Amino acid sequence: MNVPGARCRLSAGDFADQLEHVVAPALRARFIVLADRYIFTLMARSVIRGLDEDWVKEMYNFAIVPDLIISLKVRPQILAERTFRKRSFVDYWESGQDIQRSSDLYDGFISYQSKMQRILRSAAKSYPFQEINGEGSPEQVHSEVRVHVERLLGTVGGG
Repeated sequence: MNVPGARCRLSAGDFADQLEHVVAPALRARFIVLADRYIFTLMARSVIRGLDEDWVKEMYNFAIVPDLIISLKVRPQILAERTFRKRSFVDYWESGQDIQRSSDLYDGFISYQSKMQRILRSAAKSYPFQEINGEGSPEQVHSEVRVHVERLLGTVGGG
């Protein structure tokens, strides 16, 4: 059994359920839906684990393409620092320990997150990512995100 392939199918199935029962009804009711990570992290995780990128894209081809995709650009070292500050440890999955056994969780985290970022940068060639600096203060990041959201909302309402 192809474990990464099975995991990808399970993730896609879970995502499809969320899309059908939460996201799509909210959109039909004309709500604005905000989704953290959406399909892009799921796709990148599958590619890192050795699945063919085209196969993974096909697995998620049912997903609604968002009107706005904001990507926060943050160096892996800063992500690690923020993670340690928040939780005092790095997550097994977010450090790729299932695919790259390392006695040093920090190095594993940096390596895994660097790979994730390379794959997401590649995805940005196919999807309308808006990249912003995620290393600023929360107020700076919020302000930059707000600019993109307000720009979109100005166009959505026909303005």
